[in-house]
Amino acid sequence: MYELEYNVGCSCMGLDGRVKIPAILNFIQDCNFRHLESIPKLMGYFHETNSGMYVSFREIVINRRPMLNEDIVMRTWGCGMRSMYGNRNTVIYDKDDNILVLSSEVGVFVDLSTGRPFRAPEDVADAIPIEEPLTTAYLQRKVTLPKVNPVFRDEVLVRKYHCDHYGHMNNAKYEEIAEEYLSDSFDIARVRMEYKKPAKRGDIIYVETFEDDEIFMVNLADKGGNSYAVIEFLGQRKEIEE
Repeated sequence: MYELEYNVGCSCMGLDGRVKIPAILNFIQDCNFRHLESIPKLMGYFHETNSGMYVSFREIVINRRPMLNEDIVMRTWGCGMRSMYGNRNTVIYDKDDNILVLSSEVGVFVDLSTGRPFRAPEDVADAIPIEEPLTTAYLQRKVTLPKVNPVFRDEVLVRKYHCDHYGHMNNAKYEEIAEEYLSDSFDIARVRMEYKKPAKRGDIIYVETFEDDEIFMVNLADKGGNSYAVIEFLGQRKEIEE
């Protein structure tokens, strides 16, 4: 298990005075990556073979969003490994060890030259410590779009500020784009994100939405309808004060 402490700063806050969901995703991503960096055999293999790990799926369950200047603790650990895929849990706690956010992720070994997944050698996979997974009930890994006609909402050009060191859109940016189309009255309790293919600088993302009272889904796709990412928000409508 890897642990990281953090004090929540003002750059993480949203319009409603709570930490933004993309900031929570960045907390989790930073903790996850530092955990990988703490495994010398794994990082050595990545450097030697120009490979890495992409997140293919992430689900977060929000009990409470951290507040401004709050001290939080993040703990992450590998909880499963099979061939080219690895499973991970990450939990964000407050200073009293109360759970704020739970996360379940699936990562895949990727050749960075080709973008193709591959099976890591057994000795490399075995270098990642595996612990028991969370017992929290998670939904299925595949985020399936409803078989109804979507509402086309927008076109988004992928720019430099969307991209990370892998040369494609950072995972948190997909959620940030998707969340823009949520009503202010929708209080997010859980987010599921399935990453299909990386969007790169210069790509055009076509935004389609599907919704009912408690579920809001966003398909971020190319012109041909092939998804870059599918994001599902679960929550409930709340009263908005005038």
